[in-house]
Amino acid sequence: MSLETGSEVLRTYWVNTQKGETNFEFETTSDMAPSTYVHVTLLQPHNQTENDLPIRLYGVSPIKVEDPNTILEPVLEMADEIRPESELTVQVSEANGKAMTYTLAMVDEGLLDLTRYRTPNPWNTFYAREALGVRTWDLYEDVIGAYGGDLERILAIGGDDFAEDEDSQSEANRFKPVVRFFGPFELGKGDENEHTFKMPPYVGSVKTMVVAGQAGAYGAVDKATPVRKPLMALATLPRVLGPQETVKLPVNIFTLSDDLKNVTVTVETNDLLQIQGSNSKSLRFSKAGDQIVEFDVKTAAKLGVATVHVVAKSGGEEAEYDIEIQIRNPNPYVTDSEAKLIEAGDSWEVNYSPVGMEGTNTVTLEMSRIPPIDLGRRLKYLIRYPHGCIEQTTSSVFPQLYLSKLQELDSKLETQIETNVKAGIQRIRSFQTSDGGFAYWPGNSESSTWGSNYAGHFLLEAKALGYN
Repeated sequence: MSLETGSEVLRTYWVNTQKGETNFEFETTSDMAPSTYVHVTLLQPHNQTENDLPIRLYGVSPIKVEDPNTILEPVLEMADEIRPESELTVQVSEANGKAMTYTLAMVDEGLLDLTRYRTPNPWNTFYAREALGVRTWDLYEDVIGAYGGDLERILAIGGDDFAEDEDSQSEANRFKPVVRFFGPFELGKGDENEHTFKMPPYVGSVKTMVVAGQAGAYGAVDKATPVRKPLMALATLPRVLGPQETVKLPVNIFTLSDDLKNVTVTVETNDLLQIQGSNSKSLRFSKAGDQIVEFDVKTAAKLGVATVHVVAKSGGEEAEYDIEIQIRNPNPYVTDSEAKLIEAGDSWEVNYSPVGMEGTNTVTLEMSRIPPIDLGRRLKYLIRYPHGCIEQTTSSVFPQLYLSKLQELDSKLETQIETNVKAGIQRIRSFQTSDGGFAYWPGNSESSTWGSNYAGHFLLEAKALGYN
């Protein structure tokens, strides 16, 4: 019997078997962590060869070994309930007084639930079961040569458990979840650290997580905490709005105390939204519960990010809620062009009215000694070219390398083109395969010969112009 790890044979033993069952005991040591494999070879007494039993059996069985010195037990102490917009104190220590380095994070549980996120524990990764890295062979058949004509080579291989898989598990910022990350921090032996920060205006539930490590030892702890107070407000709007639209703004008011009877709700907006009628309304509660009050809102004939600020008051309690919403033009781009051939010595005068909504339109004057190619309109189309395969991605950014040589660009357009080229380079990286070439679509394993040459040509030209 031998004890083996992912890289070496730790110990070997010769064991005399007993009739029926043979028990063998050994002491686990730190060099066996995180996993040790027991490799057993059983040899049949070689007195005669005419039997139906295997001449030799062998098997491998894994044993998970946990070293207590590699485990940290962070302790997280904080309130069982948090009030929005209030000071919060978190205390961090280690259950056994060990020193450690740790990070502290607080995240909206609704955001974590989208991906079923669990608090990471580095110990599970650094001390996961290792694969058996020792190859085993013997000279039994060459030395003994004890094979009956009926049996030939009969082997019974165990260790099936080894093969089993382990259990696996400048636009509006419309939604502002609570995501706070602090650290790393040092915790001395036997010490306790205290952290204080302000909870943002948020209602829901947050998970506070501590992930720690120190000198090869790791650990993690988390705690879910509701965030609420006696008076809360929740306002709702569509995902986006268009110019000069009228919508309802429902505001849901929650009271968790029977003492809150009269609630005043006030709505304030920026210049992109207008409240139709009064911006303040009152609600009457007979007991704790929730009610909805609605406001009529109309968008202005402008584009941008509209803001809504809701304030609910009752007695000494106050609740606030903010919304950012994009006001965007739902119509497609419209281009109106006019061309004129001017002979030598002539002049041309034209009255021009820009198409589209004020603030969204531009005028480009293009002059050339050759027939016009409408370069301004084609430039804008190129910048908005849809990204997709390696050909489309490269085609959208390749010509932008040379636009400054074809026409004069203002600083805003130069910045936009530089951003586009850098984004194109980053996106092309996602097409790269293991052989160094580029696939036609991201995620494909086979390189495209034509696409690799096309994208490679662009990357070389971009590099020559100073991109990296």
